[in-house]
Amino acid sequence: MEFGLILVPYHLGVERIGMGLGPERFLQAGIQRELGSRGHGIHTETIEYRPSTQQDEIVAVAEINALLAGHVRGALEQGRFPLMLAGNCNACLGALAGIAARPVGVIWLDAHGDFNTPETSPSGFLDGMALAMAAGLCHHPALARIGVAPISGSHIVQIGGRDFDEGEEESLVRHKAQVMSASQMKQAGLAAALQPAFATLRSQVRDVYLHVDLDVLDPAEGQANEYPAPNGLSLRELEGAIQMVGEEFVIKAAALTAYNPTCDEKGRALGAGLRVIHAIVDTVAQRERE
Repeated sequence: MEFGLILVPYHLGVERIGMGLGPERFLQAGIQRELGSRGHGIHTETIEYRPSTQQDEIVAVAEINALLAGHVRGALEQGRFPLMLAGNCNACLGALAGIAARPVGVIWLDAHGDFNTPETSPSGFLDGMALAMAAGLCHHPALARIGVAPISGSHIVQIGGRDFDEGEEESLVRHKAQVMSASQMKQAGLAAALQPAFATLRSQVRDVYLHVDLDVLDPAEGQANEYPAPNGLSLRELEGAIQMVGEEFVIKAAALTAYNPTCDEKGRALGAGLRVIHAIVDTVAQRERE
């Protein structure tokens, strides 16, 4: 199968700092070679953003995602599956703009809700608003610049969350998103927790965008970034959840985000991330064969 590996090496609009270092670290670890050795065609591209002047953070993020949307669109037109390795979760905006097809669901695996707005965010951290932006709740000029149409809250399933800001989880539920916390999954078991949510989403959409923030994993699997949250998913649980998504939906594009190598002293999160990439590729390829 043909995959378009799209690198987005930016953190809040700045190139190759913090989580923006993650995408190329996966390349250095040999992910292209590994996937190619398993018979997949791999076409790798990197988003190159060169602002003419110093840009505000939100403007830079919007322009990077507008470029990303074009790369995603191009990959799909050329028969390649778009798989993004991105610094920030806001890569979801470029991905959704590039997919274009509606209706589309969002499967969001993340320790955090990313469902704040400027009015609710305690810190003002832009990437903590990524999913809320995808739902059209804030930063509308940026969304227009990217060319992304808001998705319905009822088309969102948030999985593995356990570190929500005050009111964030309630806001997800109020906008009709389904939230399956890490603790719920551990108590009920993977299939029992996810199948009802997936059945509800499947009644509305067939196609989904799959988003994996590496900190959905428990820090015991490796610290992915500056925001570790205890009691997360095991690597095996994450791989199982990805497989279930592929069994229930057509994954149109996927992203692995939020890996900061400077937080990963022993390289354990890097190894986990490589396994997650393989899980996504295997799941998509299996669906293609069916």
